Amino acid sequence: MTAMTQLFQGLLGLPEEEAVARARAAGVEPVVCRSCAPRRDPAAGTLRVIRVQQEEGKSLRLTVSAFLDGDPAK
Repeated sequence: MTAMTQLFQGLLGLPEEEAVARARAAGVEPVVCRSCAPRRDPAAGTLRVIRVQQEEGKSLRLTVSAFLDGDPAK
């Protein structure tokens, strides 16, 4: 497994800020694309990485989506 593949897999599920920081620490500049459900408030929940794609050069495209963290029963 290459170092870049390990970086990709390590970013999945992380909060947006943490994923961006890790990518930059590895010398890769991320581009963030936000996705959300049409009827959900985009500010609700934690933005987490759901997809990682390599762009041209040393750039990554991170797709993030909001997840409601916490106890689902509440």
